[in-house]
Amino acid sequence: MSAHSFTVLWEEEGFEIGSGRHCEGFHDRFHLGEQLGRGSFGVVHSATDKVTNEEYAVKIISKAPAAGSRPFILEKVNLEVDFLKRLSNCPHCLYLRGNYQDPKNLYIVTEWCRGGDLATLLKARGRLSEAETCRVISDVLTVLIECHSRRICYGDIKPANMLLMRPYPDINVKVADFGLCTFIDPPGIRVKKCKGTPTYMSPEVYMGHYGIECDLWSLGMMTYQLLSGKLPFWERDAACPSPFRVMVAVLNQQVKFDDPCWQGISDEAKDFVKRLLDRNTSTRLTARQALKHPWISLSTLQRSEGLVKSNVVELPSRRRPAGAVLADA
Repeated sequence: MSAHSFTVLWEEEGFEIGSGRHCEGFHDRFHLGEQLGRGSFGVVHSATDKVTNEEYAVKIISKAPAAGSRPFILEKVNLEVDFLKRLSNCPHCLYLRGNYQDPKNLYIVTEWCRGGDLATLLKARGRLSEAETCRVISDVLTVLIECHSRRICYGDIKPANMLLMRPYPDINVKVADFGLCTFIDPPGIRVKKCKGTPTYMSPEVYMGHYGIECDLWSLGMMTYQLLSGKLPFWERDAACPSPFRVMVAVLNQQVKFDDPCWQGISDEAKDFVKRLLDRNTSTRLTARQALKHPWISLSTLQRSEGLVKSNVVELPSRRRPAGAVLADA
């Protein structure tokens, strides 16, 4: 393939790219390795830098216009790359090494998080201890503080978007998948488009009038799930909720901690969850306030390390399941 068939869209500063006669393409710079996974938007492989021998992950997205949703997918990918570049100095944001394109594909090169995602870990272990959950939430809050200081609403906090740098039990989280981020500009403007993952969406998102505060509600939902192994608002043995039942519960049900799985969990942790799952956005904790909450800030607290049998909520497969991402509604 000729040199003019490739375009380097962005590379990290200081990333040398050849003699200067032409822009190197992805295959000029990297050896493509094994397939690591497959998602709705593309395939993820390992990739090795031919110069430094460092290993990365690369998401390969086809540019073929076969599917009607392809323009949306490409727009989402471009948006994700833009936000990753803006947040490149945030230590718990997925690190973008560079992105490329050729006539057939887009190539998004990032650090390789070898520990998988939190959703997979939850299914395997049931739940995390307080100490582990606290470390996860603290890492995520550093990203939300950076996002919100830039008037960026992340829009899709959930375990599947939280990657572990190394395999469990090492806890070092990287926040990934910035495709549903939204600029809140000017400050204070309310977003009307309903998008996100229904089980983690805040009441105001369902009502179509929200801002950056919605990220803290979603973080509260995820905290509850990491600590207990299930989501709030539904009985453990109840039938899997439909998307409509999810919405009704989020809008009306109260958070409870009377399940046996909450025995031994600290009052500080419960208070943290309750102050995030506050339907009043003016009194809900901000990201900065949440990071200063005693449960997060007092890292020397003794926390239970006990694990319980998995009771992670599994939602049914439907035309638009409760666990599916709503890109635009």
